[in-house]
Amino acid sequence: MPTLLIYNQQQIIIMKKFKTHLTREYIVEIITESEEQAKELTELYVSGGFDESSESVRLKEKFQILAIKPSLNEVWMVEENDDDNTDNN
Repeated sequence: MPTLLIYNQQQIIIMKKFKTHLTREYIVEIITESEEQAKELTELYVSGGFDESSESVRLKEKFQILAIKPSLNEVWMVEENDDDNTDNN
């Protein structure tokens, strides 16, 4: 069952709604004291491809994120969404 009708130059285009599951991976260059600390700080402060740490946190925790480079951007599952619920869940 279509969830959306778009009127475009007197043509009706029937659209379906899908949920996609997206995986993103990054290569992060970080300066810190140990491998374990590099792992923990990367997991804690890299979000959506950005460094979310503040200058005061970097000074306190003694680290610096030098670069965040995307290495994978892949949809691993697509589900047709037949319900009438329009939320993003």
